[in-house]
Amino acid sequence: MKFQPANKESGVTMIEILVVLAILAVLVAIAVPSYLAQRKSSYEVSLKADLSTVAYAMEDDKSFTGKYPTVTPTTLKSVLNVDIKPESMIQIFPATAANGNKPCVEGYHKGNPSEYWHVSLKDRKVLTGHCG
Repeated sequence: MKFQPANKESGVTMIEILVVLAILAVLVAIAVPSYLAQRKSSYEVSLKADLSTVAYAMEDDKSFTGKYPTVTPTTLKSVLNVDIKPESMIQIFPATAANGNKPCVEGYHKGNPSEYWHVSLKDRKVLTGHCG
């Protein structure tokens, strides 16, 4: 039988704990910016989809009635039968000469209120910024 000293304690040293914490900190520093970029991208894609849906619904309505419908964000469902996500804050501007006498739809996502996007029915492209 081998003799073991009674004062020998097993466990983790302070250095080992600090090394593990340092590794975790590095992993978090890498993961968080990536997560935030993905979240911002998802807000953008969601808003662009809603803007395009409204624009195409307005074009579709015009093909039947001969004129663009008069809609507001609150009447989208009743006039165009369009559902948009509650996070998409959309405004619809009437036709002007600057827009080629076609309406413009703009908005932002509640998760990223500083970034506006718009789709002009003149060229049907979703672009960054405000209408006009």
